Amino acid sequence: MREIGGLPVYQWGHLSGYLWEQIELPRFLRNANSELVLCLGNTGPIGGRGMVLALHDVTYLDFPGGYPFAMRLWLKTMTPILVRRSREVITVSHTAKRQIVSHYPAAGNKIAVVSNAVSGELTGSGPETVQRHDFLAFYHASESKNCAILVEAFRALPNETLRLVGPAPESPVPPNVIPLGRLNDSQLLDEYQHALGFIIPSLSEGFGIPPLEAQANGAVVLSSNASSLPEVLADSALFFNPRDVSDLVDKIKRLAADPALVTRLRSLGSENWRRYSWKSSAERLNEVLNSLKRGS
Repeated sequence: MREIGGLPVYQWGHLSGYLWEQIELPRFLRNANSELVLCLGNTGPIGGRGMVLALHDVTYLDFPGGYPFAMRLWLKTMTPILVRRSREVITVSHTAKRQIVSHYPAAGNKIAVVSNAVSGELTGSGPETVQRHDFLAFYHASESKNCAILVEAFRALPNETLRLVGPAPESPVPPNVIPLGRLNDSQLLDEYQHALGFIIPSLSEGFGIPPLEAQANGAVVLSSNASSLPEVLADSALFFNPRDVSDLVDKIKRLAADPALVTRLRSLGSENWRRYSWKSSAERLNEVLNSLKRGS
């Protein structure tokens, strides 16, 4: 046993992954006589007692092609069982809540929203004198992230530059699209603080932390108008249709040509990301857990 932040932390068992979760974790919980177990990773032990299940989204149902067959089969088989057996389900946005309940009606009377937030290591607006010209985005090959539209848009915008965080696209990209590979927090912070705009083109997001990180560092957000993003970003972003590359091209041109719009969105973004904090989310989670203990 060791401590983190004054709290005891136990390491139990020798297995890993789903085997540890389904075999060794329930055994530990029985030995510890645990009242509640909080499972934060979209799955949990079927044999666990007092389970609080966190479902961040149900993208594996809406966009199954982005998941390996074995993982998709596991989630589709296990999730309805876990939802029925759990004492409470938590998720990260009201949009995600509606999507979960539409697929799993059993969650309807026991689901709470506990929002995400920005890590303290990734906050700070950056030097005011920095010249911001380029655009920044995260790249992922899955269908739900919809990143192909980014390459298409910047192919039509040879005078603008897009910097891509993450694995390089498999297909060739134009010279103004610059793959950066994987970055550590310090490198990512620097990219945020030098970007004019951060683009998130997703078709599905349970919450969407990166646009808030961008706002916390002075970048303007251009966002898909799909899924939870309008809920999380409210009026602080410039929205586009994620299935219409011409709409994204027009919004990028508009932002690049309108300093007043940039200033207004930067100000709204600075207010927006502050609406969320891990402290308030922890307090909300604590409320949920305490209400379950009182009801047990």
